[in-house]
Amino acid sequence: MAERSQRATAEGIQKLRRAINHNGWKQEEIRVELGLQTRQPITQVLAGRPIERATFEELCHLLELPIEEIAATEDELVKQTADITALVQATRAKIHSQVQEQCGTMRVLDMTQPIGLGNIYTNVNILERLSRTKGLKTVELMRDAGLATFDRFLLGEVKQERIPGLEAVERFSKLMILGRPGAGKTTFLKHLAIEFINGNFRADYVPVFVVLKSFAEADEHSLAC
Repeated sequence: MAERSQRATAEGIQKLRRAINHNGWKQEEIRVELGLQTRQPITQVLAGRPIERATFEELCHLLELPIEEIAATEDELVKQTADITALVQATRAKIHSQVQEQCGTMRVLDMTQPIGLGNIYTNVNILERLSRTKGLKTVELMRDAGLATFDRFLLGEVKQERIPGLEAVERFSKLMILGRPGAGKTTFLKHLAIEFINGNFRADYVPVFVVLKSFAEADEHSLAC
């Protein structure tokens, strides 16, 4: 955990939630009041994850809550970190072979045998935001709807710099990966799961790779390992 970060205790989280509900706050309103770019710090602290200490203190002040009643002490933080680390390591060891089997190979086109993911994966660069077309008339929409651009119809022109896929995962807690068929979405997500489970990336996380088609067709809908 970063030196200038702070985490709420379990009891502190409940007090934060009660204060938010009691005063009718919405997370977007809190974001604006605190001058935050996103609601992510608010979501994180309510989930028991650490956030920047200054933001933590400003949130407590906004909600009129004593910081010492919300913040975890150094001893509590050490114990929480140790407990979470042990749980993560135990869980990763339990599912390691399952994730390797599920994500370590890809079946390419009409090949009868799957191929190792490491043999086909290349580094992925992605756009941070999806360009959108808004407020255009039908004539304007159809102007660029030729055969050459049909697969990107309504996606707009790319005017953003691309960022490495792993950097995007590092920067954002929630992501939706969009792309046309064959763009490498599944390959990237499988590579990500392998990097997680082997401890090469975000060793404090546990990867769960879910194929939605298989999940929907399963007799019992459960994500339990």
